[in-house]
Parts: sequence; structure tokens; C-alpha cells
Amino acid sequence: MCIRDRGEMRWVLVRRGLLLYAFGALLEWVWNGTILFFYGAYFMLAALLFTLRARWLVTIAAAAAVSGHAIAWWAEDHQATWLPVSYTHPTPPTTSPASARCLHSSCDMKK
Repeated sequence: MCIRDRGEMRWVLVRRGLLLYAFGALLEWVWNGTILFFYGAYFMLAALLFTLRARWLVTIAAAAAVSGHAIAWWAEDHQATWLPVSYTHPTPPTTSPASARCLHSSCDMKK
């Protein structure tokens, strides 16, 4: 396998992420609960972070860890009654229209 430049490798990640995202959204219509669109979103996020230096990756990872801990700490004291489910997805619902559909379908399952 030949070594490609970073820009080309970034577009490979984006294309693969879009393919996974689209296929996962289509598969969601047939089989509820698929997570392929999450992997597609992760691929596209990886394409954004792909060329960053280690210092920036560590900074972003630390900020994500602190933010996650702060949200978990806040959630202990506050009931999120506005959420239609009692759990959260691995990615925010705003990153995936299909995950909003998944939230809605899991809300229907509670009845």
C-alpha cells in the first residue's frame, strides 16, 4: 500500500464515514438499534482530528474528559425529565438525525 498525503487520507475517512452513516440510517429503517451511523459520525470526527499534533489531541481529550465529568456531576443533582429516555447515546443526538429517530422509537417502547 502506498503512502498517501494527509489531505487524501482525510477525504478517505470522510467518504467512509459518510458511507457508514448513510448505510446505518437506511438499516435503521429495517432493524432498530443499529449503531453504524454512530461509527460514521466517529469517522467524520476522526477526519477533523486526523492532522492535529499530539499536544492538541491531548488538550481536546482532557477538555472532553472534564466536560463529561462535569455533565455527570450535574446530572446527579438534576433530573433530566425533559429527556424522552432514561439513558444517553454515545454521541449527542444533534450529530445524527437517525439517532433522534432512535430516541423517539425507544420512547415508544416504554408504553
